[in-house]
Amino acid sequence: MKTWVAWGRALSLAVALVLPAGQTAAQPAGDLAVFVDPFIGTGPAPSASYGQEFDGGDVFPGAAYPSGMLSWSPDTVEHRLPGGYFYPDRTIKGLSLTHFSGRGCTVYQDLPILPRVGIPTASPRTDPTVMRAGFSHTNEAATPGAYSVNLDNGIGVSLTVTPRSGLGRVTFPAADAGTLLVDAGGSINDTFDSAINIDPVRHLVTGWTLSEVGCGRDRYTLYFVLEFDRPLLDYGTWSE
Repeated sequence: MKTWVAWGRALSLAVALVLPAGQTAAQPAGDLAVFVDPFIGTGPAPSASYGQEFDGGDVFPGAAYPSGMLSWSPDTVEHRLPGGYFYPDRTIKGLSLTHFSGRGCTVYQDLPILPRVGIPTASPRTDPTVMRAGFSHTNEAATPGAYSVNLDNGIGVSLTVTPRSGLGRVTFPAADAGTLLVDAGGSINDTFDSAINIDPVRHLVTGWTLSEVGCGRDRYTLYFVLEFDRPLLDYGTWSE
């Protein structure tokens, strides 16, 4: 079964450029984005020894748009780098919506989302293994603006973003029921308050979360809208 997930409202923008008379546009040198490796900086540099916050680039490999509202990227359980993703780790704890590239302090990583096989019987707060999934780098790919991974449990995930929204496709094994866990209280610097509302008629999950900026005390509120392209077969929530 495939499920598309849409965050916010996508924006289409058309731009036309007019050159002065007699001037021709320079021919592009090709798609230089193919040379970008988003995984650079997600692990410790082999020659560095300044501490875990400084030995890597503190970046994330997930989908991002320049100055966009979302940076949808996986976060690993072993959290040695503030970027949220530690390359030597093999366990993902969620695909959160917000990240900060290069920051030396842990920050954001709001609203982790993770698909799983079957219906969970415990809250991720009481049993953290509920929101864990193993993976291998051989089943993972990242390019500018896109990220995908085939998890060890047989679930495939593909993510991309626009200036103001994100699009995700989740492919569950054909013979198994699939569940998408949405953790409104999962910000990396703790959550002071949060709320989730489910609208089964419109296939919507909406809410907000209140967290704190890393290396500071300023608080911020993130509002989210999660829209599915098909009806919800079943749903539920936990409190604490």
